[in-house]
Amino acid sequence: MKVFDNASIIEVNSERGQYSEHGLHLNSKGKDQLAKKIVNTVKDILKKTKVDPVIMKWKEQHVMDSEKNHIPLANKNQL
Repeated sequence: MKVFDNASIIEVNSERGQYSEHGLHLNSKGKDQLAKKIVNTVKDILKKTKVDPVIMKWKEQHVMDSEKNHIPLANKNQL
């Protein structure tokens, strides 16, 4: 996790009231609380994640660059 800034551990409560009768699966209360923790953790990660903008060339610049590198195969007069 030290390598990646977008990873996080979510602590899960192990209160008996959040699990089903047999104690293995979360009940609706436990699922609701876990879902809220996941949402809040994702929001926190997205807030601190630095996003660099994508810089694109203007269309005119792109056309000029392709014309510079373009080698015509035949002259119009030769067709």
